[in-house]
Amino acid sequence: MVAAAVAPRPASSSPLVATVAVDTDAEFYALFTDAQAAANYVALLVAYLDNLYWREIGVHIKLGHLELRPNRTAADYPTAYKPVNLLRAGQGLRAVMNWWNANRREVPRTVVMYLSGQRGVKDVGMAWDEVLCDWHRAKQDEDPTDNWAYGFISNMKGTFTWNGINQPTVVNRDVFNFAHELGHSFGSPHTHEFCNILGNPNTIDDCVQSQGYYFQGQDRPVCPQPNGFGILPNCTAKPTAAGGGPGTIMGYCDELKPDYEKNVALTFGLNHPCGNEPDRVVKVMKAHVADRVAAFPQCFQPVPPPSSPPPSPRPSPPPPMPRPPPSPVPTSGSWTVPVLVTALPYTSTVLSGWISSGQVPMFCNDTATPLDKSGTRLAPRGIKVFRWRSSASAKGTLTVHSCGLTTKGSPTVSVRATSNAASPLAGPWSCEGAATSGCGSQGAGFRLVVRLRPNTVYDIIVFYDNTVPADCNNLALRTKDAITKYTGPTRVFRLWVGTSGSLNINSCSYSRLGDKPNVSVRATTNRAAPLDGPWQCVGLPRTAAGSGCGTGTNGFNVTIPAVANTYYYIIVSHTNTAGAPLLKLSLKKT
Repeated sequence: MVAAAVAPRPASSSPLVATVAVDTDAEFYALFTDAQAAANYVALLVAYLDNLYWREIGVHIKLGHLELRPNRTAADYPTAYKPVNLLRAGQGLRAVMNWWNANRREVPRTVVMYLSGQRGVKDVGMAWDEVLCDWHRAKQDEDPTDNWAYGFISNMKGTFTWNGINQPTVVNRDVFNFAHELGHSFGSPHTHEFCNILGNPNTIDDCVQSQGYYFQGQDRPVCPQPNGFGILPNCTAKPTAAGGGPGTIMGYCDELKPDYEKNVALTFGLNHPCGNEPDRVVKVMKAHVADRVAAFPQCFQPVPPPSSPPPSPRPSPPPPMPRPPPSPVPTSGSWTVPVLVTALPYTSTVLSGWISSGQVPMFCNDTATPLDKSGTRLAPRGIKVFRWRSSASAKGTLTVHSCGLTTKGSPTVSVRATSNAASPLAGPWSCEGAATSGCGSQGAGFRLVVRLRPNTVYDIIVFYDNTVPADCNNLALRTKDAITKYTGPTRVFRLWVGTSGSLNINSCSYSRLGDKPNVSVRATTNRAAPLDGPWQCVGLPRTAAGSGCGTGTNGFNVTIPAVANTYYYIIVSHTNTAGAPLLKLSLKKT
């Protein structure tokens, strides 16, 4: 890993970061067990949007401010949010805009999104169009009430899950609606209103009827739909975006029976093979971003953390004591005992002795600490943490990279910062960014550029996505929950398969009645260094969870295809609540 600071450069050469402020209501809060769970869920949604918007639009999405409102009878609960039965999304949109323009003028942001748990709201969601950075424009014009950068989403259910790495297999409406309304703020019309945009006279799709649209300062007429509407777009190839449907985020194809959200994919249209030039949405959104960057470059900078109060004056320290003989360097690289970087540029030694990420705060919700919707870590990573403190005169950017220094694996970096130099572990922390790539022709590795601030502590977390095969969602990885109650220690067996066939894995001859053993299997073709992956999670039938041996015993019994020249890691665990099971493992290849 290399870290180096450079002098300031134009804002356009730095990663663009749109800061989203999120407001909520009591109905949203009621979806969760406590404030931490609610905050974690918002962070999870924003983390996925960051992944999506960076990949397709070239803009990072960061959570800059969050309002949680557990009690609608509280004195500070906004009166405009109190109607328990909103009639239309426009009512909610006006409520959040009026309240924030009056009461949150000082909160810097690119846009505000209001997440509501109310049900049955007509139109579900609504947002003003082409309004990025309106807070900055209104501030410049000295008219804070003329800020239209707001969106509203109702019917939130708190059911989106994501492990921070793999794309979701199905489309969840919470994240789909959030991405859709934010897309309007980024300047996109609906896909059935895209006629005569970027030189194409046709709509992108005709899932619903065109009604005309206000776009780029003028009212657009109803689009021609010669084939009618209520029609899913045709595809020239199988869609690859998450969800796999022919429709896209800015359309209404999710309203068509019988498949509804199965009709769409989580993409704005980049490289999407369905519809009429679907990437026009991406181009329009990028054009709006470019226009706003030119007008308000400060709008796309990450919001710094709150400043800590200045320390009390201290007396001058006594002369330094002579240094004692050097002691052995303690094991470092954890969140609480990071490797200290004392000067830049800096290049570390070969990283080894990875340490659990269990202590890393979860609020950034990047892949260093992937969460489910309840805030539970899905799989702690092996990490190394480096800490660097900027000087009082620091400015410009800090580049962190492993380009040309990565010999194997898929390293990733996450950077967090705090102005609390006296006690950095206490925070408050800001999420500066994360990167999994960026080395171009230099191959595997990461490159991340973050903005420098004076007197700031930067913690640089380096980890491997594939340090261990931790991405399979099966019993071997579950912690205590309502399903498994308890997951005991595992035993791992490794088998090299040289020729193709079938592999039977069972414990039928040796399991006891009442025991609850289970098995999961992962495979890799990397014979030289199998622990480096890449890994495949072998899908197993339900009999892998201890129901495959018939009556009289509770063993597992599964048969899987055996692929030639492959290592199979067979993980045996159990869900016993009182003592470990007694069993033997039987493997047979046919």
